[in-house]
Amino acid sequence: MKKIVLKAALLAATISSTGVFALTSFAANPKITQARAKEIAVAKAGVQVGNVNFKKVKLEYEHGRYEYDIEFLYNGYEYDVELDANTGAILEYDVEYDD
Repeated sequence: MKKIVLKAALLAATISSTGVFALTSFAANPKITQARAKEIAVAKAGVQVGNVNFKKVKLEYEHGRYEYDIEFLYNGYEYDVELDANTGAILEYDVEYDD
């Protein structure tokens, strides 16, 4: 019985570490760089990268894909842009007045 439990634990550890390695290696190499993601986000807003104050630029795994979540301030407004980390396609775009 102990051998079966040990084999099951070893198999589970192997499978989970393989999955983590696959996700980590993919996450480390998105086709769109963080700098390019920032350029795409501010271009959508119609401003230049040097004129904004970035609050957040984060690579996340959501909805079965890697996405950049980018938040920045410009001229009293807060912009929130989510884009696909492999294609650069804008997935969500939101602008709010920053009080």
